Amino acid sequence: MSNAIPAEINPKGYGHILDMLEDAVATYGDKPAYTSILQTFTYAQFGQMVDDFSSYLASLEGLEPGDRVMVQMPNLMAAPVTFLSIWKAGFVPVPANPLYTAREIRNVIEDSGAKAIIAFRSATFTDETLAGTGILHRVAVARTDCHPAPKKWIVDLALQLRKTPPLGDLPTGAVGFREAMKRGRGLPTPNAERASDQLALLQYTGGTTGTPKGVMLTQANIISNAMQNLAHAPNSFEYGTETMVGCLPMYHIMPLYAHILLPFAIGAHTLLIADPRNNATFVAALKSTPFTIFVGIHTLFNNLLGDEAFRELDFSKLKFSTSGGMALPKATAERWQEVTGAPVTEGYGLSETSPVLTANPLEAIQLGTVGTKLPLTEIRIIKDDGTEAGVEEPGELQARGPQVMRGYWNRPDATAEVMTDDGFFKTGDVAVIQKDGYYRIVDRIKDLINVSGFNVFPAEIEDVLAGLDGVLECGVVGVMGDNDIEQVKVCVVRDPDSAATVDASDVVAFAKANLAAYKVPKIVEFIDELPKSAVGKILRRELR
Repeated sequence: MSNAIPAEINPKGYGHILDMLEDAVATYGDKPAYTSILQTFTYAQFGQMVDDFSSYLASLEGLEPGDRVMVQMPNLMAAPVTFLSIWKAGFVPVPANPLYTAREIRNVIEDSGAKAIIAFRSATFTDETLAGTGILHRVAVARTDCHPAPKKWIVDLALQLRKTPPLGDLPTGAVGFREAMKRGRGLPTPNAERASDQLALLQYTGGTTGTPKGVMLTQANIISNAMQNLAHAPNSFEYGTETMVGCLPMYHIMPLYAHILLPFAIGAHTLLIADPRNNATFVAALKSTPFTIFVGIHTLFNNLLGDEAFRELDFSKLKFSTSGGMALPKATAERWQEVTGAPVTEGYGLSETSPVLTANPLEAIQLGTVGTKLPLTEIRIIKDDGTEAGVEEPGELQARGPQVMRGYWNRPDATAEVMTDDGFFKTGDVAVIQKDGYYRIVDRIKDLINVSGFNVFPAEIEDVLAGLDGVLECGVVGVMGDNDIEQVKVCVVRDPDSAATVDASDVVAFAKANLAAYKVPKIVEFIDELPKSAVGKILRRELR
């Protein structure tokens, strides 16, 4: 829980995310920073939009330095502009999932104490949702608010012809994002205090407990992790030339790193994808913009691999893909590499660690592992008896480093549960370290299945069954049998593009051939799709 950014990984001496922005604008001003819905914006244009919108935010009555501002929108151009503007005005962004219900939105507003909200014009951004909250100011975002005229009108017409869902009505008192930038253009540019120990982000996470907690990440946490990643992969990027696919929604810390901090640090061009679930528009965007780096998660890779138009794309410019957020089965990684012709790396981290702890070095990838620890990151594996595990011995992964959070917002009790006296964060993940220093994540501690005294890890079974022809994906849970002995249950989604027809006997036979007997599923259920969280993680509780 450091308040400083270690100098050995911070050659430019960044102390605040705004330092990174200003350096990027000065260095790469005329180069493309983002492309969003057929419009490309340079770093200089991006910097000007941040100046305009931050000036508007700083002028709002009732907002003081350090106040929280809720951000709720898909990956539109307004998203990165909003985050940087909030920081420049001296406030703290509170990202929220655009798919949240009214109840979930109110819960985050109440817990964070947010005084303003900047949100996409959706069905939940309404007077009814915000009634009784402490929100003083509302800014409503449309898809093309950052587009210059007349391009905005042309794109808006194209979206209408494409039958894009209409925007929701403006809540009472809300100001449109475009109008807000216009109002800010003639105001003084804010010059808020900058310090590396300032709270930079309040990231809400439920983890496996289901109770959302606000993870407090400082400027030092976030910048340190960006610099740690660059130091871990010094030869992976060509500065000022990369084009990255920005398809992971920026209400989560991983895409905030991948789609804002990393691009600024290397002068990359980011192709923003507002709706990665719409394969037609997603693939069309990829086809129109040659890309060199793809950042995704397992469920996204799986979805795209099943799309013929995606498989027929030109991947000649792609250098590598990287995966995080959830386990990447080896079978999926191998198929992705086969289709794209480029390697895929996997890393590991959590919201509480800004987010990355380990990553596979591009020059020495080991599929099935999450790589080696980042510079200045300490990791230990602790067994159930409290002793440190040896090589290939499973235990809880605990980590310490400059990227570890300050704690949970207004939850000293929850913070104490996950932080040790000597500053290690208890991840709740079971891991092993190999003799070569690579780590493997075995499973979540809370997801462990106990079969007659044997520990069974759902992720291992899921990884194995992903290799069965005809299986698109599956989820494994433990359920109690009639004799009060826990049994392994697997819920399988068939692959509609596979010629193979899979039934329960095929699943059991494949499991028997690849797993110890006590790990073989006793219950096989076929379902149309797996229940997943907003970031694509399997909701195991709904499979039981």
